[in-house]
Amino acid sequence: MNEKKTKIAVCSSAHPYDDARIFHRQAHSLARHFDVTIFACAPFQDKTTEENIRIQGLPEWQKKSSRIKNLFLLMKKVHRSDAEVFIFHDTVGMLLIPLVKIFKRKKIIYDIHENFHGFIQEKTWIPKPLRWLAAKGYMLAESVALWFTDMVWFAVQDIGDHYNHINRIPKLLVGNYPPLKQFNAVERETVSPKNRFFFVGSIDADRSILQIIAGFDAFAKKEKSYQLLIGGVYYSEEFRNAVASAVEKSAAASRIILMDKIPYPEVPKYIAESKAGLAVYQPTYNFLRSMPNKLFEYLGMGIPVITSNFPNFQFVNGETECGVCVDPNDVNAIAEAMHYLAEDDSRRQQMGENGKTLVEEKFNWEIAEREIIQAVYKLAGQ
Repeated sequence: MNEKKTKIAVCSSAHPYDDARIFHRQAHSLARHFDVTIFACAPFQDKTTEENIRIQGLPEWQKKSSRIKNLFLLMKKVHRSDAEVFIFHDTVGMLLIPLVKIFKRKKIIYDIHENFHGFIQEKTWIPKPLRWLAAKGYMLAESVALWFTDMVWFAVQDIGDHYNHINRIPKLLVGNYPPLKQFNAVERETVSPKNRFFFVGSIDADRSILQIIAGFDAFAKKEKSYQLLIGGVYYSEEFRNAVASAVEKSAAASRIILMDKIPYPEVPKYIAESKAGLAVYQPTYNFLRSMPNKLFEYLGMGIPVITSNFPNFQFVNGETECGVCVDPNDVNAIAEAMHYLAEDDSRRQQMGENGKTLVEEKFNWEIAEREIIQAVYKLAGQ
């Protein structure tokens, strides 16, 4: 007789259902042991994947105000759910935590992706005089939610440090690292590397997209054989227009390829085909403290990276030597890093191997997978 599986509800009023951390990491891992349902934004209402993960879709929001409507829709789905453990993933959905605990008496995990204590004060869509007030309001709402939370997960240690004073809640560092199987899915010997630099991810100003384009423009004046491929979801139509304008003005416009969102299973192949990955972040509150997933996806596929010269990324230039760190606002430094990697195949290949070894030994999802499965079993009393 089959053992009854504990039911898990993974909840977000803001994230897309196929978010890398939520779907491709946590849900896939948990579904091997538990009955998993995702409540998140999707272009459909109900779907079950090959991994037996059920997805109940919320509308894909276009404006910040739409997230409030999604909160109420999520509340209805949570109310109807018979899950035994709820995992909340966003700051708006966090508001439901007290209601779930009071009225459903279920176990609750709050997974915190970013350090909102500082990040919220950099949100440009909030009027500047109100940002401090918004940050204080968030911290108050979070403190209430944490009273009803059974466990906190966080993506980087800097986030966890904010909760050291809360001794009654178990805390777990769940690094946002890629799974090793993601890299093994691509047979490297069948891939033909192209003379190409590659960026994939959210396309926004804080990813230094305009600086990357300008850097490539300077690099391309001497090196005529390389392309720049930028793929992902634009943060806004305004920024999409800014990127299109920058490309149009570039002397290397014909060699700059802009793509919309690349399907997640196809990303490793695009990385493997490239000579180097671009993870050049602006010095925002979060990026000065984070360990972005894309950085390790590039390294795990065996290509070097060009990244920002922040203390948290210095391992790239240090003993590991798996890429080049640059000032994200120095266009010439970005161009020089491209030259440095383009001019020596053996050096670039060695950097790629160094990065691959680092990910295999330390920065991979399999380590986090074992810990979250044990944590959920413990919460469920199994």
